[in-house]
Amino acid sequence: MTVENLFALESDGELKVQLTVRRDGERFSLSHTFRPPSVADKKEFWSELGAMPEGGGAKRNHAYLSAQ
Repeated sequence: MTVENLFALESDGELKVQLTVRRDGERFSLSHTFRPPSVADKKEFWSELGAMPEGGGAKRNHAYLSAQ
């Protein structure tokens, strides 16, 4: 199996994805910009993971997801 680079990042390191939907004469758009995480992003992510509650279950899963 070969791995392809389906979403190559542009030279500035960002990829913008936009979804536009029309319904009942209205237009709704959602856009998201993907980019490699900065050093500050990584520090914030790992500090949030360090604040996880003890044990397991839903609270721990929610804490992990909220860090992202």
